[in-house]
Amino acid sequence: MERKIAFGLALRKSRLHRGLSQETLAPSQAYVSEVENGKKSPSIEKLEDLAKALGKL
Repeated sequence: MERKIAFGLALRKSRLHRGLSQETLAPSQAYVSEVENGKKSPSIEKLEDLAKALGKL
């Protein structure tokens, strides 16, 4: 499985497990959707932001 797709699926699973909406992870719901669907790769800074929003940092 391609890394972007695998990461997106893991992000979605983690977000849904915590009962969070896409809007709670980033200012742009569209951005989170694109990451979850493997269309975009987050930068290191965005990865840190996502991890903090998920309570992983």
